[in-house]
Amino acid sequence: MIPFETLRRLYRTYLAWYRIGHDRSLALPRSIWSLELALQPATPLEARPLAGLPGSGGWSGTSENLLWKAPLQTVVAYPRLDRVLSFPGGVSGLKAVKVQVQLLLAPEDREFREDFSREDGWMWLLTAGRLTELLLVGVLGDEGLRIQRIFHSCYRTEQNREVTEDLLGGLEAWDRAFAEVSRRAGPGSSGAVEPNGSLPARRVPLAPSRWERYRLPCEEPTEAARLAIMCRDLGLERLREVRAAGANLESRLEPLELADVVSYLRFGGSLGLFHL
Repeated sequence: MIPFETLRRLYRTYLAWYRIGHDRSLALPRSIWSLELALQPATPLEARPLAGLPGSGGWSGTSENLLWKAPLQTVVAYPRLDRVLSFPGGVSGLKAVKVQVQLLLAPEDREFREDFSREDGWMWLLTAGRLTELLLVGVLGDEGLRIQRIFHSCYRTEQNREVTEDLLGGLEAWDRAFAEVSRRAGPGSSGAVEPNGSLPARRVPLAPSRWERYRLPCEEPTEAARLAIMCRDLGLERLREVRAAGANLESRLEPLELADVVSYLRFGGSLGLFHL
């Protein structure tokens, strides 16, 4: 079983790498996502404790096939995985009920409209030409939801491939990058307000950095140059005052932003998760 906090952080890292490797943007959101939860009781007896759940908070369907549907939102903010995995309290007797959490992402195109109904938006996602899917598989038990395996597919691949170990390794790589960046960046100022993920939030420009300029030593000058080029491609070069200086990267990047870029360059990109 993957602990919830590990899964939440793994989810955030995956979505950051999606924006780096697929959207090619951290300055502006370019993709639309939808989050779905399917509960699949094996027997009618297993389904009984679920009977009262539909009707609020995104639940729909029957006790034998429940769905939790989040509205279409952008990846300007991360899907609230905690709302799905923090299963409603007061539900007892749930054992071995299969659970699938599905995240679909696709770049916005000319056919997408912000006034789509939930059903219209869902159909737009399903027919998108460049669809990416992350699937979390687990079971419900006495201690709540237990995620066991994670699968991923991109529009150029024919089927899901398991990425549980890949993403857990990626999280370790991100932790190493963040620890290194944080030592150089310093504490910064007060925390920023997280975007709410609504479609109008697409029009809100990225806020100015709260960090003073700092220097990150790289393994060699070529790595510093590659990081600077990546930041340029991601729309951060001018906004965060990024430049390579020999074997160092100078910037006012938020530590989270730079940890995302460094971990993608050193580890995430080699996983081949995303294709343009």
